[in-house]
Amino acid sequence: MIRDLVCHLPVMVTPKWVQSRSAPVALENLLTYLVRVAELPEAEGQILDAGGPDFLGYEAMKRQFADCVGRRPFIIRVPVLTPNLSSRWLGLVTSVPTNITRALIQGLEYDIPAKGDALARLVPQRLLGFRESVEAALNAEGCEADVGGPWVDGDRDRTSACPTLSFDMKTPGAGVLEFELEEIDEKTRLIATAYWHPAGVWGLLCWYSLVPLHVILFEGMTKTIARQAELSET
Repeated sequence: MIRDLVCHLPVMVTPKWVQSRSAPVALENLLTYLVRVAELPEAEGQILDAGGPDFLGYEAMKRQFADCVGRRPFIIRVPVLTPNLSSRWLGLVTSVPTNITRALIQGLEYDIPAKGDALARLVPQRLLGFRESVEAALNAEGCEADVGGPWVDGDRDRTSACPTLSFDMKTPGAGVLEFELEEIDEKTRLIATAYWHPAGVWGLLCWYSLVPLHVILFEGMTKTIARQAELSET
């Protein structure tokens, strides 16, 4: 959500609750906690906070992210944006659905400190700061506007195969087209799935305006590929 706002809105009108602070935790640190704490008998029955080393407001997070990607957004604070109005606006200008943004915003009225000392003692590791976390995420994706396909388990069913193609078009957003081959009762099913990360309002308009065409196009494409595959076997 922060990336969409920073990368697509040069001017942001924000409510005062963007000053509310929290302790963002890097994904790799959180995954380490989740995997290792499950193996510790002394953690059983405890409620443990996971938090990073920085205690930041959301405006500060946006400014740090902007610095990482070479942006300089102009941020204007106003007192009139309600959580409901804000969630609808964010649902429009970002790729995050409105129901998710509403849930996120409802928790921003107050500071949310994380008392992570107990968990850090149980599972010692070097915690990444917010800026390091941003840089790690951007490096993992390859570029700020990239969008990957779905995460898949390394032990994925060996009867299925999944090649993934990147969209290579001049569009207000980024995406991938995924083809999956699945073995069912000695037959092979071909599934085509498009994943789209819109670049603001124009990306959303582009996507929804093309949905009817995509339904026809992808259905025809998968049927043609399947027919050609059947012919090649005869």
